[in-house]
Amino acid sequence: MAEMPNITTMQTGINNHKKGLHMMSADSIYSWANWVLVGALVVGLVATYAIVVTGKVRDDALKAELETQRARSAALEAHAEEQRRSVAEANAKAESFRLEIAKANEQAGLAGVEAATANESAAKANERAAEIMKATACRMALIILRLDSQHC
Repeated sequence: MAEMPNITTMQTGINNHKKGLHMMSADSIYSWANWVLVGALVVGLVATYAIVVTGKVRDDALKAELETQRARSAALEAHAEEQRRSVAEANAKAESFRLEIAKANEQAGLAGVEAATANESAAKANERAAEIMKATACRMALIILRLDSQHC
């Protein structure tokens, strides 16, 4: 096996000299890289677990909310059906009232015609009564005149 070269870290300074050298072998870098990878895998595993658990919690909450909304929707649908029935009943009553009003208007029209006929008949009767009274007054005047002429 070939010998691994030493890697130096931290070369600083103006004159480019080495201050506080720390040597890391390729083996130790390999070890550290593996541990970093294992740590990343553990973090990934924990993140995946958190995603699964929170996803299940979220799904359960959404299912509960969906059930609540379905129950609310069913209640509102029942209420809407009840309102439709009420509206249908109100419309039926309104139609009944319209028919009654139409009958009343028809009867009022007939009563108006009857009243006009009665007024016409009354006018004719008044005319006839006036004629009779006039004729009677004339006859009475003649009778009175005859009676007066017989007494004198």
